[in-house]
Amino acid sequence: MNHMATCAAVALLGASANAVTNPFTEAFAAGASGWRNADASAALAYSAFGSFNGSSFVSGGFNFASSITGDTPVILRGQDEFGFSGGAFEGDWLAAGVTEFTAFVRHDAPVPLTFFARFSGPANFPGAVGISFIPVAPNTWTPINIPISALAPNFVSFEGTDFPTVFSANPANSFQGIGHIQIGVDVPAALEGVDQPFTFDLDNPTITPSPGAVGLLAMGGLVAMRRRRTA
Repeated sequence: MNHMATCAAVALLGASANAVTNPFTEAFAAGASGWRNADASAALAYSAFGSFNGSSFVSGGFNFASSITGDTPVILRGQDEFGFSGGAFEGDWLAAGVTEFTAFVRHDAPVPLTFFARFSGPANFPGAVGISFIPVAPNTWTPINIPISALAPNFVSFEGTDFPTVFSANPANSFQGIGHIQIGVDVPAALEGVDQPFTFDLDNPTITPSPGAVGLLAMGGLVAMRRRRTA
């Protein structure tokens, strides 16, 4: 695919529904970009270098003193009320063709941790909880991956509703699509009640379409440009 086709595909994907930009990667190039900590009281800390690729990243702290085994605390928050990532993740993911959510995470807890991502509308309920099957070892940048599909085994809860209700917009029922992305961990027995602050790092949260969708949209963009030239 040439550069013009790629640009056309990105433009069309970004215009799909509401404000969703697909594909989109938040690289935290200049700061936390509206992402916040566990209780949403402060912006995530920003580091200019040191990510998995040497670039910038953001961090939040968490203390497991009040946690018991099996708890699922949210530690890193992207939420529309704080203007996270300029609104690029917000809106109808199904209409925009989003098929995957990925991110790189790291932590300094003493044991491997299972991460999850929770997706919801601006009202925060109902949401969809998808787990990443690859445990994240201490002090190691690791990708987490959640396929955005009703058939994905990663999803362990739709909180009393279903996949399209969470990920699509339905004005008749006041569903607005995605407004929140929340990343957390499953508390293991080794960390139950541990009164010690740990650091959780985040970089490159990303939404992407299927490769086939990019190709089709690129072709559509080229056809539209040719029509404009001959009009």
